[in-house]
Amino acid sequence: MLSVSLSLSTLDARAQDTRAPDAPAPVAPPVATAPSVSEPPPRTTPPPPPADAPTDTLPVPGPDDDAVEPAPTDAAPAAAPAKNKKKKKKKTLFGVESDTAPKAKSPFGRLEPTGRVFARFAYSRHHTTVIDPVGAAHDESVDSFDFTIPSARVGLYYHAPVAWLTANVELELTKKPELKDAWLRGKWKYITAKAGQFKMPFSPIEMESIWSLPLADRGLIHTALVKELQVAGRRPGFALTAHGRGKIRPSLTVGAFQGSVLTDDDPDKRKVELLSEQGLSSQSFVARAELKIRDLVLGAEYENRLGTPALLATKYYQTGGADLTLDTEVGRAGLRVWLEGIMGSSWLENWYKPPDGKDTLFVAGRLITAVRLMGRHKGDLYVEPYGMFGLLDPDNEVSQDLLSEEVLGVNVGLWKVVRLGLEAEVQRVERNFPQTYYLGDDPDRVALVLQAGAQF
Repeated sequence: MLSVSLSLSTLDARAQDTRAPDAPAPVAPPVATAPSVSEPPPRTTPPPPPADAPTDTLPVPGPDDDAVEPAPTDAAPAAAPAKNKKKKKKKTLFGVESDTAPKAKSPFGRLEPTGRVFARFAYSRHHTTVIDPVGAAHDESVDSFDFTIPSARVGLYYHAPVAWLTANVELELTKKPELKDAWLRGKWKYITAKAGQFKMPFSPIEMESIWSLPLADRGLIHTALVKELQVAGRRPGFALTAHGRGKIRPSLTVGAFQGSVLTDDDPDKRKVELLSEQGLSSQSFVARAELKIRDLVLGAEYENRLGTPALLATKYYQTGGADLTLDTEVGRAGLRVWLEGIMGSSWLENWYKPPDGKDTLFVAGRLITAVRLMGRHKGDLYVEPYGMFGLLDPDNEVSQDLLSEEVLGVNVGLWKVVRLGLEAEVQRVERNFPQTYYLGDDPDRVALVLQAGAQF
C-alpha cells in the first residue's frame, strides 16, 4: 500500500504542472486511511468526466481509485514459507534409540510398570514308566493334554532423573514368586556398567527375552546348556561394556558372575544352588565381543565357567562360541535370524564310557528364523511363520549320542503387544546320550502347542 500511495502522489504532482492556466485547481480527494489487514480496501468507481472536458485536465485517480482492479475480497492470503523444523535428537530407552522415549520430569525419577503373561495348551506324546497292577514297571508311550500358565511376570523399570542411570526389578509369579532380574545400569557415551542379577553376556538366544523370540519356549537344548552344563543363564554379577557409536559399532563386554554347586545329586530332584561366602574362586568369568553393522550383529564369546562335577564340588571349564543375529526389513516384510555355535568342556559323560580321567568336549548349534508379514510398528497386525533347528553333541568321542530338536510354528497378533501361536515340536535323543543329563520329562517327545501371550 505504501508503494501504491507514493506512485499516486507522483502522478498527482505531474498533473498539477501540466494543467491549463485558467483551469481551476482540482479539489484534492480525501486522504484514505489504510485498511486493516483483516478488512480489504473498499472498491469504488470514479465518476465519469464531463464530455467537453479536455483530456489533459482529467482528474488524476486518487489512492482509492487505482486503475488496476484490486484482488477479490475472498482471495486467500499468501502462505508463509515453511520453516525448517529442527530434527529432534534421539533419546535412549531400554538401551534402544527412540524418538519418543519418555522423559523423567519428577526430581525423583519415574517408575514404569512392566509385565507379560503366557497361557498354553499342549498335546504331547512321550514315553513314561507305568506300574502295572502286579507292581512291574513298563515303559509306555502316552498321550497327554495340559493347560498351563508357563510364565506370569511383573516388574518395575526405573528412569532416574539423570539420563545415564536406569534400574529394573522383575518377579516370576508362577508356582512361587521368584526374583528374576534386579539390576542397576549406568550408560555413558562409550561405557556401560551393569550390576545385580541379570543374564550373562553369552549366547544371543539365551540373552534374548522369550517374548522377543518367536518360540513358545527355548527348548530342550536350552535346558541342557543352562541347567546342566551351566553355560550362560541368569546370575548375580557385574559387567562392563566399552562400545563405539555409528552405523558400524564395535563393543567389548567383560564380567564376573556367581557360580553354583550341586547340593543334591538324586536324579529325581537334582538341585543346584549359588555359591556363597567364597572369593574369586566362586566366580565365572565372561568376555564377549560384538560388531554391529546396521541390522547385522556378529559376535564371539568366551566363558571360564564354574561347573559342579560332583556333590559339593566345583571346577573350571572352558567354553567359547560365535554367533550372528539379524533383524531387518526386506520390502514390507521383516526378517529375523539367530545363528550360534557353542563348544566347551564338560564333566557329563555316558555311564558306560571307559573312564580316562579327561573332560569331554561338547558342541551345540542352533538356528532360528522368522519372516514377519506386516507388523512394521508396535500394535500393527502381523503374521510371522518361524522355525528352529538345534543339535547337541554331548561327547565328541562317542557316536550315536546326539540330541536334536525341530520346531515349526506361526504367530499372529498385534506386533509387540499380543500374539497367538501354534507350534509343532519334535525332540529326540539317540541311544548313547549320557544318562547323567537330567532333562526332566522324557526327551523323546512330539508335541503340538497353542499358546497366547500378552505384554504390557
